[in-house]
Amino acid sequence: MPDMATQRTGNGYPLQLQLPPRAARTSDSTHDVDGHSPVPLLRPRIATDPGQSQLRPARKQQLLQVPGSIHSADLSASCRQPFMARTSQHRGDLGSPSSADFAVDSPSPSPSPSQRRHWEATGGISMAAERVHPAPVRTAITVVAPGGGTMANAAAYAELGRTTSFSVEIAGQSRAPYDRYPQSWPQGSAGPNLETFAQELLQQGVIERSNCLVIGSRGGQVVLPYLWRELGDTAAPAVVINGGCSMKLPTAVQWPTKAVTFLLMGGQDYFRGAMAPEEYVADAKSRVPAGNATTAILFVNEMPHMPQTDLLGSVLPRMLETLLAWQMVGPGSPPEAELQAVLSVLARTKGWSGRLLYTQSAGVWREHPFGPHSSVSLQQQRLAARGGA
Repeated sequence: MPDMATQRTGNGYPLQLQLPPRAARTSDSTHDVDGHSPVPLLRPRIATDPGQSQLRPARKQQLLQVPGSIHSADLSASCRQPFMARTSQHRGDLGSPSSADFAVDSPSPSPSPSQRRHWEATGGISMAAERVHPAPVRTAITVVAPGGGTMANAAAYAELGRTTSFSVEIAGQSRAPYDRYPQSWPQGSAGPNLETFAQELLQQGVIERSNCLVIGSRGGQVVLPYLWRELGDTAAPAVVINGGCSMKLPTAVQWPTKAVTFLLMGGQDYFRGAMAPEEYVADAKSRVPAGNATTAILFVNEMPHMPQTDLLGSVLPRMLETLLAWQMVGPGSPPEAELQAVLSVLARTKGWSGRLLYTQSAGVWREHPFGPHSSVSLQQQRLAARGGA
């Protein structure tokens, strides 16, 4: 199958690899080739935003003892080497973290005697403490590597992690032994496979600590349906690149009624098969439960299976903001300001056309075309619906 990754021998399970601060070299493959390191690596979570003042060290003992991984006994020696030295010999230079990547608090100056007397007289409130601003809370985004394009679109994910709004964690790696379809699929395999990988993500707590997921291709076909089956309505909101969960699959997808989901689909994607673009979108809509009122679809005519880096980099932050707002307000109140922001960023990035669709309420969809000949903002359409200009 075109989306099947090369099988390797042995057992391998996911590790959380923090995305390097500089973009990696992209793949020149035209199919679903995702980023991966030749061996799993475990690095500390890096505060890529200078305002982030806390560094959470990786917990070595959580590393699974499986063949092909860096065991805890070898971890400290491996991590003492520069990141570039450990990876460039295999996949090209990904860059090494600079001192700015590890943000720590600077000690406050010692107060003068007069300051101490003032604090004691006013109840002991430290003026120095008043100057300390807490680091902004960043939304935890987990990108599922198999199918997520973490190599081809490394620059887009790195840029997302450099914002003050999001922290990005990569779960697993493409082309690992588990990166293959399960037995329920034609030519599928017994574990390790993508279902056992999803099970490990749950057991390791990766999903529990995630505010939003980014899943693509086969991850949307296998990993997300497994998480939905296990978690139901409590599953985290998800951006689903290629809309794998909305396809006709060998096993039925138990799409939760309260799932908050944003599909990114392409008119040039081989997942479309022989269907016309209109039929492709209609088929995806038909697989959303009738009672679900928190689903959106961004269909881009020019997008192939692997989204263009500038397209993904432009829309992904806005899509995540839409999901978070929708999760907060709940069904029946689509976050139109955030949806408008998706259209606005597409308008600023020339060359894209397509449609934005979302559930206005359970089973009721609204559609907004965009592009050189069909760019209509949500505000303009609301005015037109009321008889305005």
